[in-house]
Formats: sequence, structure tokens, C-alpha cells
Amino acid sequence: MAAAVTAVGSLTGLALDAPATTTTAEPAIEDASWWRDAGRDGSRDRSHRQERTSSSRWDAARAERAQRAASGRSTAPPAPSSPSAQAPAPAPEAETAPQQAGSSPAPAPAPAAATPAPTPSSTATGAAGNAPTGDVAGWRQVFSDDFDGSTLGSQWRTYSGQPGGSPYGTWSPSQVQVSDGFLNLRNNLQNGQWVSGGLASRIGQTYGKWEVRFRIDASDEIKYAALLWPDGPSWPPEIDFAEDAGGDRSGTTATLHYGSDDSMVGERVAVDLTQWHTMGVEWSPGRIVYTLDGRPWATTEHQGVPSEPMHLALQTQPGGCQGGGGAFGCGVGNPGTTTMQVDWVTIYAPA
Repeated sequence: MAAAVTAVGSLTGLALDAPATTTTAEPAIEDASWWRDAGRDGSRDRSHRQERTSSSRWDAARAERAQRAASGRSTAPPAPSSPSAQAPAPAPEAETAPQQAGSSPAPAPAPAAATPAPTPSSTATGAAGNAPTGDVAGWRQVFSDDFDGSTLGSQWRTYSGQPGGSPYGTWSPSQVQVSDGFLNLRNNLQNGQWVSGGLASRIGQTYGKWEVRFRIDASDEIKYAALLWPDGPSWPPEIDFAEDAGGDRSGTTATLHYGSDDSMVGERVAVDLTQWHTMGVEWSPGRIVYTLDGRPWATTEHQGVPSEPMHLALQTQPGGCQGGGGAFGCGVGNPGTTTMQVDWVTIYAPA
């Protein structure tokens, strides 16, 4: 399925769920900023920088997809693998993050979305495949995971506990499963409560390039994020390079969080993420480039771009459309199990 890359900036009304508690063996848990009005899920109020532009290109892209579906040319999403919810989880692992605080620069106007153009690591859409290997122009590969085998590697740690400000469910390591060449982040009801999966990389670095090839089932309840989270104890900064808060997965968002008042610069792009796609981010001094299938779809050049070590996190969580945050096609219902499947992850450092 060819990628429909239609960037429309920017967004407003995001709020972050900070974790309230973790298990004793777990470090602090990240929770991404979701599309919803501030405070509607019980999280604390924040000052939000509001930036709006015309949504004509976004609406046109959705209309085009609807027309293709009506004519029978759309492709049904691949069925997710369904390992047992009681599969063995990795043993809890303690970790101490580097102690480095973020800065709080003043707001500045957000740039226009970038025109898509090829990059050296361009990855075709379609069926899942192998992770890229080796360096690419300007970037040195430092990590790659194809999720072969049946357990996570030592470079990952799993989430456990309840996200702060979110009463809709909990995270459990049992919902993070590796099977058939995929990382599966599962979400289902257990004893009347939603239980979800999330994990974070132990590789922290200042600047770099990250790519994640994944798909996710449509669901009104379940939201997801692929993001960079600071190694140090202070938040912001945060760089979300793919996230949405439930619905038909007809688009995704990207957001830079910065400053002590959680100012934001964000974009959104039309893409069917029930199908396999590669979402990525290239982070360099003062500049963030968001990529889709190896092609840039938006660029943020801003003094709020962080300059401290950060690491990758992948996570799912309930409280999407029902929590007031859905921005992409709410009304699709809630399957018994919603799975985010990750085919591979690769990380590069500046060459």
C-alpha cells in the first residue's frame, strides 16, 4: 500500500499523563502527550501554546482514502499475532537514569511542514521485513532489533503500574510479548480493567535518528505513542514522533514539548497505520525532522529543540476516544484485544 504523505500543521490541546506510581523494581514510566483537551482525563492543567492552520489537505486525504475503500481498492490490515496474555514476562530490572535537567526556552513560531523528499534510509511500505543494517549518510547505526526469538533483549525495560492522571487502566510486563518475529504490545480487559503494554530503550543519547516499523489495530479505547523521553529527572523535553488517542488510525501526530510551561509545536499527517509503515525522527541541534517510510513529512526548527540525552519509548494505553482525546475517526468500536505490532527498531547516532 503506497503511503499517502499529507502533512498538516499544527495541533492544539495536548496533555501529558505523568506516571503516579511504579513497581519497586521499575524506574519512572513515560507517558506520551495525547490528543485531548487539557485536564479532561484528570491530569493537571497546563498552559498550551495554540497554533492552527487550514486542514484542507488533511480533509482531502481522508476523502481520497474513503473513496478508495468504497471502490474496493483498499487492502485489509494484516491480522495481528495473538500470543497468550499469560506469556512469561521479562524479569523486573532496576535502572538509574542520568540526572540531567531540561531547559526552558521561550516560544517561537513553528515552521511550515516540510515537502516530502527521499532520504538515504528510505524504507518501502507493504509487508513487514528486516531491519536496516549499517550506517547511512550522516548517521552511525548503534542499535537494531528485529525481535527474533521469544524474549526481549537486555536493551529494553518494560512498564508496570498505573499512569499518573489516567484512571483507565494499568501497564503490565505480561502485555509486552515477543513472538513470530514481532514485538506485540497488547491491550485487553482483565477482571474488568484495561491492561496495556509499554517499554523503553536503555540507550540514551543526545541527537540521533530513530526508526520504528509498526502497525496497530483500530480501536476507540486504545492510544499509542512512539517518543523520545529525557534520561534526566526533569520534564519537558519530549519528542513524540508518532501518536494518536484512539480511532481508525487514519493519521498520526508529532509534537515537540519544551519549556517549564509545556509549550508545544506539533504536526499531523494522514497515514493508515492499521497497515505497516515506518515512522521516524531525526534530531539534531535546533532541528527535528519527522519521517514516514524514509521520507520527511514535517520539520521543526526551533530554539525549544532539546540538547540533553533522551531515549526511545513505545507504549499503548486505554482512555482514547472515551477520554476525550480521539482526533482520527472515532466510532470504530473496541476489539477484545488491541495489539500494536512492531517489526523492527533501529537507532543511529550522529556520524
